[in-house]
Amino acid sequence: MIIEIQHETTLRYSLPVTEWLAELRVEPISDADQSCQSFSLKLSQPAVVTRFQDGFGNRVHHFNLRSPHQEVKALAAAVVETHPASRDWTDSASRWPLDASSLPLETLA
Repeated sequence: MIIEIQHETTLRYSLPVTEWLAELRVEPISDADQSCQSFSLKLSQPAVVTRFQDGFGNRVHHFNLRSPHQEVKALAAAVVETHPASRDWTDSASRWPLDASSLPLETLA
């Protein structure tokens, strides 16, 4: 299956911000279950964007806005092809309904 994904983040400030440092982790990864076919990131302010991979395998886009602004928009768009392996769900150890007596206390409401 091919999926098109768009995500927009908008931040508004009551007063102008003179410098803004950000890291976005919005680019899909490619792994055994999916392949990122394309990705683009557009910012409302001009910036030099540096891309790197963090210790968890996430793709990180790092940038710094140095001109005064009261609003920042970031639009990320990607096309992802999924190719999940077939799984035998009867091998799952999960059971329904859950036995509440076996759950840790912090999960009980």
